[in-house]
Amino acid sequence: MESVESNDTVVFIIAFTLLVILSVLFVGIIYVYQKRMHLKQIESFNAILEAHESEQERIAKDLHDQINPTLSIIKAQIECINTEKPDETDIQIKSDVIEQLQHAINDVRNIAHNLIPSSFNQDGFIKSVEYYILRIKEYNKINTVFSTSEWNTKIGKNNEITIYRIIQELFQNTIKHAHASLAELKINCDEKSVNIYYFDNGIGFDTNTIKKGIGLNNIESRVNLFGGNTTIYSNKNEGVSIKIELQIKNLFYER
Repeated sequence: MESVESNDTVVFIIAFTLLVILSVLFVGIIYVYQKRMHLKQIESFNAILEAHESEQERIAKDLHDQINPTLSIIKAQIECINTEKPDETDIQIKSDVIEQLQHAINDVRNIAHNLIPSSFNQDGFIKSVEYYILRIKEYNKINTVFSTSEWNTKIGKNNEITIYRIIQELFQNTIKHAHASLAELKINCDEKSVNIYYFDNGIGFDTNTIKKGIGLNNIESRVNLFGGNTTIYSNKNEGVSIKIELQIKNLFYER
C-alpha cells in the first residue's frame, strides 16, 4: 500500500515538474515572440522615419536649388523692365508682381528650412531648435522663450528629428491660430524621460468642444508612436499649455 502511494507521489511530482517546465517554456516562447515582433516594429518604424526624412530632404533640396533661383531670376528681370512712358497702372502692376515674387521666395526658403534643418547634422538637436525658434521670432514677431536641461540623452537621430517635428507643430499652431505675442518652450530630460512644456498667450480654445486640426493630430500621432502622453490645458482667451511626456524606454533607439 505504501508502495502504491509512493508511486503516486512520484508520478505527481514528475507531472507537476513537467507542467512547470512546459509553463516556463510557453512563457519563454511568448516572450521571444513578442521581443521579435517588437524588434520588427522598431525596424519598420526606423525605416519609415528614414524614408520620410530622406524624401523631405530631397524636396528641400529641389526647392532651394531649382525653384528659388528661378523665382529670383524672374524677380530680377521684372525689376530691369524699362518702359519709356509707364503709366501709374503699369508701375503698380510691376510693384505688385515684385512684391508677390518676394513673398514666394521667402515662402520657398521657409519651407526648405522647415523640411530639413541644415544645422541638424552639424550642430545637433538643441542648436537646431534654438535656430528654428530664432527664425520664429524674427519672421513672425512673436516673443519666444526657450530653456532646456543639458541634452545628454542618447535616443538616436531619428527620434530627435521626430521630437523636432513635434516642436515645429507646436509653434506652427501658435503662428496660424493663436494670435499670440508670446510662446514659451521648455525641454527637460534625464536618463528615463524627455518632457516638453509649451505655452502661448493666444486666444486659446475650449478643449471640450474644439475639433482638433491637423497640427494637434500630428503632434499626438507622433507622441503616440513613442507610447507617450499629451496633455492640453486651454480655455478661451487664456492661451494654451501643452505637456508632452516621453519615456526613454519607449523610444526606438537607432542601432
